[in-house]
Amino acid sequence: MTPTCRACDRHVGLHRRGLCRTCHNLHAKTGTLHWFPPKPRTSRPAAARVQDFAELRGQGELRTVAAARIGVSTRTASRYAARIRKAAA
Repeated sequence: MTPTCRACDRHVGLHRRGLCRTCHNLHAKTGTLHWFPPKPRTSRPAAARVQDFAELRGQGELRTVAAARIGVSTRTASRYAARIRKAAA
Protein backbone atom coordinates (compact mmCIF):
# COMPACT_ATOMS: atom_id res chain seq x y z
CA MET A 1 0.00 0.00 0.00
CA THR A 2 1.43 3.34 -0.97
CA PRO A 3 1.33 6.18 1.54
CA THR A 4 -1.30 8.91 1.31
CA CYS A 5 -0.43 12.57 0.72
CA ARG A 6 -1.42 14.70 3.72
CA ALA A 7 -2.80 17.47 1.48
CA CYS A 8 -4.60 15.81 -1.43
CA ASP A 9 -5.24 12.33 0.05
CA ARG A 10 -3.99 10.62 -3.10
CA HIS A 11 -2.13 7.32 -2.73
CA VAL A 12 1.20 8.30 -4.26
CA GLY A 13 4.88 8.26 -3.39
CA LEU A 14 5.72 10.93 -0.86
CA HIS A 15 8.32 13.61 -1.39
CA ARG A 16 8.72 15.48 1.91
CA ARG A 17 6.65 16.34 4.98
CA GLY A 18 4.13 13.64 4.09
CA LEU A 19 3.25 15.45 0.85
CA CYS A 20 3.44 14.27 -2.73
CA ARG A 21 5.85 16.20 -4.95
CA THR A 22 3.03 18.23 -6.55
CA CYS A 23 1.56 19.36 -3.23
CA HIS A 24 4.99 20.05 -1.73
CA ASN A 25 5.93 22.28 -4.67
CA LEU A 26 2.56 24.06 -4.56
CA HIS A 27 2.76 24.79 -0.82
CA ALA A 28 6.42 25.83 -1.06
CA LYS A 29 5.56 28.26 -3.86
CA THR A 30 2.53 29.73 -2.07
CA GLY A 31 4.28 29.98 1.30
CA THR A 32 1.97 27.56 3.09
CA LEU A 33 4.45 24.75 3.67
CA HIS A 34 4.39 25.57 7.41
CA TRP A 35 0.92 23.99 7.52
CA PHE A 36 2.68 20.64 7.16
CA PRO A 37 5.48 20.47 9.73
CA PRO A 38 8.09 17.76 9.21
CA LYS A 39 7.59 14.56 11.14
CA PRO A 40 9.76 14.38 14.25
CA ARG A 41 12.94 12.41 13.81
CA THR A 42 12.97 8.94 15.21
CA SER A 43 15.30 8.28 18.09
CA ARG A 44 15.96 4.69 17.06
CA PRO A 45 19.58 3.79 16.33
CA ALA A 46 20.57 3.72 12.67
CA ALA A 47 21.36 0.00 12.82
CA ALA A 48 17.77 -0.73 13.88
CA ARG A 49 16.39 1.43 11.06
CA VAL A 50 18.63 -0.36 8.54
CA GLN A 51 17.36 -3.71 9.82
CA ASP A 52 13.73 -2.53 9.56
CA PHE A 53 14.42 -1.25 6.03
CA ALA A 54 15.93 -4.60 5.03
CA GLU A 55 12.92 -6.47 6.40
CA LEU A 56 10.45 -4.24 4.53
CA ARG A 57 12.41 -4.58 1.29
CA GLY A 58 12.50 -8.34 1.82
CA GLN A 59 8.70 -8.29 2.05
CA GLY A 60 8.58 -6.64 -1.38
CA GLU A 61 8.00 -3.01 -0.39
CA LEU A 62 9.29 -0.36 -2.78
CA ARG A 63 12.30 1.60 -1.56
CA THR A 64 10.29 4.83 -1.30
CA VAL A 65 7.47 3.14 0.62
CA ALA A 66 9.89 1.40 2.97
CA ALA A 67 11.64 4.74 3.57
CA ALA A 68 8.35 6.45 4.42
CA ARG A 69 7.35 3.66 6.79
CA ILE A 70 10.56 3.89 8.82
CA GLY A 71 10.63 7.70 8.65
CA VAL A 72 13.72 8.38 6.54
CA SER A 73 14.28 10.17 3.25
CA THR A 74 14.63 8.31 -0.03
CA ARG A 75 18.29 9.36 -0.12
CA THR A 76 18.88 7.75 3.27
CA ALA A 77 17.01 4.67 2.04
CA SER A 78 19.41 4.48 -0.91
CA ARG A 79 22.31 4.62 1.53
CA TYR A 80 20.73 1.86 3.61
CA ALA A 81 20.33 -0.28 0.46
CA ALA A 82 24.01 0.24 -0.38
CA ARG A 83 24.98 -0.68 3.19
CA ILE A 84 22.90 -3.86 2.97
CA ARG A 85 24.41 -4.82 -0.41
CA LYS A 86 27.94 -4.21 0.96
CA ALA A 87 27.25 -6.36 4.02
CA ALA A 88 25.89 -9.17 1.82
CA ALA A 89 28.98 -9.21 -0.41
